[in-house]
Amino acid sequence: MLLAAAAVALACPAQDKPAPGACTDARCEPVACCGEPCDAGGCCAGTVCSQAGRCVPVSCSRCPGGCTYDAKSCAAECTPPACCLQRCTQDADCCAGTQCGPTADGGRQCFPVGCERCQGLTPLCRTSNACAVTCEAPAACGRTCTTSGDCDALTSCQVLADGARRCVPAALTSLCRGCPFGCAFDPQTCRGRCLPADGGSSAFCLNCCEGCSLDGGLTTCCEGHSCQPTTDGGGQCLPNSCNTCGGGCRASCPGG
Repeated sequence: MLLAAAAVALACPAQDKPAPGACTDARCEPVACCGEPCDAGGCCAGTVCSQAGRCVPVSCSRCPGGCTYDAKSCAAECTPPACCLQRCTQDADCCAGTQCGPTADGGRQCFPVGCERCQGLTPLCRTSNACAVTCEAPAACGRTCTTSGDCDALTSCQVLADGARRCVPAALTSLCRGCPFGCAFDPQTCRGRCLPADGGSSAFCLNCCEGCSLDGGLTTCCEGHSCQPTTDGGGQCLPNSCNTCGGGCRASCPGG
């Protein structure tokens, strides 16, 4: 099975005790040409020719503020935009890789682009001091309610299959329409799942190596993993440590 751009590797030693459903031995694949000079093309798989004339990890092309990378491992990290989280009144006040958006206190700040990927059951976009973006479930998700007034701006009060009224993200209804045998919702984790045809149980999260939706589907990757693009244009749950791999990530799938 291909993991982003690499094959499955050998498992970790027996003394390691990974969580059920987790990958082991995750590491970036080496890229032979990383950091080598280039012209308009000529870079190897996993890299692109930068404006500076070097083969850099393809993940750098998604870094509006530039990136830093290790030429040996080809692992890359986006460089935080200089103006990140600075106060602004309009987009013109912000630098490349950011846009002016509202804050909880009624002001406006330069936030990193990338929040548009926060959809589905994790529509809340959090920005760290390093300008990294993470998608989270709304704070009120799963809360018992009587009306939507008991919920927050990103959730509404809905009656679930068990008859309970809970604050849930607006996307839950539309996502459940894709479940031919109905869906279930876990108010503790704000995760959903499609029910199987036989009426049995199914997991509320996707294990490492399982296919996933890049645009925030009903069932998301388990803790410590994120949905990352594969070479065939789909998505696959891989360890968060794989996010910086420029040339793909090698890991051992559960039970592999």
